[in-house]
Amino acid sequence: MWKIKTPGGNRSVLARDETLRDGNQSEVPRSAWRAINHIITQSRIYDVMTLGWIYTSPTDTAIADYLRDHGEELAKKVEGYDKNKFLIYSLVYRGSAKTPEEVDPKDPFGFGKILGEIKSKKQPYGIINILTKARCKDLEDLGLDSESLQKDLANTAQLIKQANPDITVEIALEHFYTAWLEKDNQAANRKHIIDTIVTGLLAGSVRITAPDTDGAHTPDEITEVIQEVTAALRSDERLTGAHPPIHFDPSMFIAHMHDDLGHAAENTEAALQAGAGSFDSTAGIMGERRGNVTTSAMANRLRHPEAKKIAKYQADLAEQLGIKPGDKPVGSPEAQCAVGGMHGHALLLALRKAQQDAKDNNPNITPQELAAVYDDFVKHYSGSYASAHPDGVPLQATLSPVAGAANVLFMLSRFGLDSDDKKDPRIAEVLTEVKEGEFNRGVNYRGYNNANAFLLLADKFGLREHLVAGSEDKARNKLHLTITTFDGDFVDEYEHWLHVGFSTPKDSIEWPGAELPHDSRGFTHVSSIQNHPLAKIARKLGQKYTGLTVISPEHGGFVYDVAETMLRGATDRLKRVDERFGDLHLLEAREFEVPVGPVHAGERGVTDPQPHKSLMGEKLIFTTGTDEWFQANGVGKTHEEALAKATETALDFQLFQIERERAKEGLSPILEVEGAKQYLADQWDIIKGRKGGPGTDGSSPSR
Repeated sequence: MWKIKTPGGNRSVLARDETLRDGNQSEVPRSAWRAINHIITQSRIYDVMTLGWIYTSPTDTAIADYLRDHGEELAKKVEGYDKNKFLIYSLVYRGSAKTPEEVDPKDPFGFGKILGEIKSKKQPYGIINILTKARCKDLEDLGLDSESLQKDLANTAQLIKQANPDITVEIALEHFYTAWLEKDNQAANRKHIIDTIVTGLLAGSVRITAPDTDGAHTPDEITEVIQEVTAALRSDERLTGAHPPIHFDPSMFIAHMHDDLGHAAENTEAALQAGAGSFDSTAGIMGERRGNVTTSAMANRLRHPEAKKIAKYQADLAEQLGIKPGDKPVGSPEAQCAVGGMHGHALLLALRKAQQDAKDNNPNITPQELAAVYDDFVKHYSGSYASAHPDGVPLQATLSPVAGAANVLFMLSRFGLDSDDKKDPRIAEVLTEVKEGEFNRGVNYRGYNNANAFLLLADKFGLREHLVAGSEDKARNKLHLTITTFDGDFVDEYEHWLHVGFSTPKDSIEWPGAELPHDSRGFTHVSSIQNHPLAKIARKLGQKYTGLTVISPEHGGFVYDVAETMLRGATDRLKRVDERFGDLHLLEAREFEVPVGPVHAGERGVTDPQPHKSLMGEKLIFTTGTDEWFQANGVGKTHEEALAKATETALDFQLFQIERERAKEGLSPILEVEGAKQYLADQWDIIKGRKGGPGTDGSSPSR
């Protein structure tokens, strides 16, 4: 336990780690290996550690599998390791089953699996937190009311206790402080909060998570709410008249603070001073939007004896994940990004209401006017998810393993697709790709303006299809950056090419990579690969090599210099096709390791977990000629391969935007199916120096 100094003397409080749950709702990609290492190295720091939603993604399942298989041995070898301190989350069960055996093990949120596992007593955790809502309006969004929630909550807790009475049950009420304080529907919200807590306590819950979900409150407001709710519960006859009587104590509250306005540490301390007995934190600036209070911040405030070690661990973890000091400042775009499915659901419902209101007011509304409704909504929405950004930074939903169909549908509305069909099989394909892609290949679809996520949706939902003038074919123009590793010295070839429609895949334009200057820091330039031994072998096998640039990185390399050189070289050539490629500018490049796949015990035993394999990751942050910045992520066996894939994504995203603009302008795609062969001939003439450019003045023929 940690200690807090209060006017009445020092008091013990429980420190709870939310890194593997709320941290999963950040823009940082997950790794089962890194999560297990976190548990092993940090168990002695925390009193409770969250495992998250263990049946919703392959990463979370792999974490639980390792702890289940090796828990007994870990308990003997790891200081502070105890499965009873580990926590998972569950939604309220909304079925009619009254015994654990009646619950469908294929329940989509895994509740049936949880009951089966805890009944067998083989579960790697000892605490289950049941997530609920504090605002009546949010219940309506889920098709519930307060009365039905109380009934389902009591049944959920009772099913858990029937399956295994040793499990500790908690409840959480999202938007706890906002629901109590806001004037809109205040009486109903307050009654619902008290009723929900009473229901939970009578059903066997011992702690209540009280979240400042949107990070919008001050320390004084936190203190006020805890005091008022405590007073109401202490006088509630359902508790005082229970057998035995339940005396509510504020130590049952868990402080769970988000940092949207930068108050998370102050708010957490205020809650503890008001009597809360526990606090949630994360190891670093992770979590939905601006994230939760960090463990390091609380260690400094509470003067923990290992504060320096905790800060160092946080800094090391940030470096491993490609997080920089100063990321997510107050007012940053990341604070306007919904990662989780429940928040995406709230945003989608609010957007659809705004669109329906616009249609009701104007039955003849045009697609352009409906698009303006979307633009206005994302800039000015204030509701159950977040408040409008003071500078008009638009809200977004993004993709992640904890995203749902609503995230996909909300993102598609950005492109004018306003479907509400959550059973569209393409949505399931997208969500599966996100989960499997992150777990097995380390692909990052998370975060604000993630080009990887937009391109995944574009390919799945036909957003790249552009009808070619005079043809029934659709060209799905896509830019690729092809990587070939020739030997073990990380010598990579890269080339740029535009792929013309799926109907004519053989027609392409190949763009030689940019000439890298001989003095480029960290890289040695090789002008030709034609005489490379492996190139000769490849030619015998029928593969084509065209004298493209080869780069050989020296130890330590300078990733920004190389990324900038690759992008500049590509855009210098591609802007001959459309000058808007020249608007692509690199702001920042980051590199980090990406351990992927299931985890196994290493040569030194269970305290030495090993990933299935470890890849390299690169994140490019860039602009496309607008005020917005975007990110492009790449993963590969080497940093060079990852960098090239991130570069490909950045270029391809710019192509996607250009093609959408060209379609609005009534222009044909950059490459028409009918004109592909002539383009190919023209561009090879340019490459070989026989032409100055396809236009008479050297300008792009496409504009």
